[in-house]
Amino acid sequence: MYKVTLQQFNDIVAQENGLRPPLPVQHCLTCEALARLRRQEPGSVSLQFEEGWTYYPAVAYLGDHNGAPVLTFTCLPEDAPGFLSGELPAAPPADNYLNVLRKGVQELGEDPIEYWNDFVESQFRQQTPN
Repeated sequence: MYKVTLQQFNDIVAQENGLRPPLPVQHCLTCEALARLRRQEPGSVSLQFEEGWTYYPAVAYLGDHNGAPVLTFTCLPEDAPGFLSGELPAAPPADNYLNVLRKGVQELGEDPIEYWNDFVESQFRQQTPN
């Protein structure tokens, strides 16, 4: 987890979507949109981009930590099973990003492989119809 400003977050979203910062105004996460997300349940997703326009078209609110909102950008929840099954093409994360994730999980005292397998399975088990 990194504490960044809303502008920095928007710049990271642009970069991860292959765009040059700053994001076009219509796609920026604004203070007003963030306030709406924070009134919803953690795990709420807001579509920031037109479908098919980017790798990560949505912003998810994960709750608060020490009074600050925790956000991430992601695929649309309905697309997750397609990525997991291989039906939709996915690019693996860069090694340096994986190293940051591994270190973070290890700081929690967890085995990174078990942690992510359990996390991914629990998240997508809830969203996949039986």
